[in-house]
Amino acid sequence: MEKDVASLTLGIVAIFFIFLFGQSAVLSLACAGISIAFGILSMKSGGRRKYYLSGIGASMMAIFLYAFPKFF
Repeated sequence: MEKDVASLTLGIVAIFFIFLFGQSAVLSLACAGISIAFGILSMKSGGRRKYYLSGIGASMMAIFLYAFPKFF
């Protein structure tokens, strides 16, 4: 699997875990961190821009949803 597709997939999985398990989803933070790392690695190696930017964005949204639950 390429790093840009893995970044997008893990970002979506992180958001899914947040909505499925709520604040007890520490696994979603791990998925989001790995997704950001894969996105950055893909950015440096010249991966597909749409995929790694979407993966980084989804991971940031998952972290935001985890950190600020009282707003949602």
